[in-house]
Amino acid sequence: MKNNLTLWRRNRKHSTSRLNVSFIRKLLSKFLKPAALQHRELHEILYKDQSNQLPGEKLVIGFSTRATLNRLLDAGDITPQQVQRFLQAAVAFLVRAVEYAMKKLLIRELLIKHANVSGCPAEGSVEWKTPSTLSTGFLNFSHTTDLTSVTN
Repeated sequence: MKNNLTLWRRNRKHSTSRLNVSFIRKLLSKFLKPAALQHRELHEILYKDQSNQLPGEKLVIGFSTRATLNRLLDAGDITPQQVQRFLQAAVAFLVRAVEYAMKKLLIRELLIKHANVSGCPAEGSVEWKTPSTLSTGFLNFSHTTDLTSVTN
């Protein structure tokens, strides 16, 4: 029992906050110039400023999407103006996705900053007091006696 719990604790190495920030930075990198992202905290990045955004031909919209746009444009099925409108809509979507992620992922919350992503231990190998390990560092919720309201 003790070995399983020790292994489970050892595997909790991914900070939830770091993963959230990494996810948002990945979204930002799809439509922002690298200089707008470098050496800046998330709240300092001016992602809505068009001067920081990539031009349409450099947007990261996916290989298949880019190939389809080019094929349709070459075939005359769509106009260059329609391509530009599509690319503007893609940027608007990515801006909204970043706004939503920053709002919902709560990257500045104290609990989120200290929470870890952990692997799920094998069923039956962990006792009920194990959830207290998820809250290490939070005195008001770090003892197994504080978990009496949690039921099976």
